[in-house]
Amino acid sequence: MHGSRLNRDRAHEENHAFFDAYCDYARTLRTWLVAYGVGGPVLFLTQERISAAIAASGQGRTIAYLFLLGAFLQICISLINKWANWHLYAYGDNSSAKLPWLYKVSNWIIDKFYLDIICDIGSVVSFGVATMKVLLIVSLRPI
Repeated sequence: MHGSRLNRDRAHEENHAFFDAYCDYARTLRTWLVAYGVGGPVLFLTQERISAAIAASGQGRTIAYLFLLGAFLQICISLINKWANWHLYAYGDNSSAKLPWLYKVSNWIIDKFYLDIICDIGSVVSFGVATMKVLLIVSLRPI
């Protein structure tokens, strides 16, 4: 009996270590994506040759929308996760919570990892397409 409890404790510690690693990677990825979503357009717009090429191409609006979409997806998933986790925290220790349906909805959201995946992949694709458009515009424009 003592051995199985020890195994459960080790499994719990290992599981907690995996979750901590996941949190670190998630935080780092989200930081990089938001930084790129802001920094990319700033870089492109502050370089005279690049901004002139984008303006002349007629694709400036599309590129801007793609960067906005990528950043918007990251903001949305951050807000969703923040709110859901807060409700799980707030109602988790309080069985007399006034809005138990909110706890259930929050628990359902947290269980849907694909929401994070969709937003992350959507941001990467959006930023990637915008960046490729800029690179193609700049590389095809005569100096």
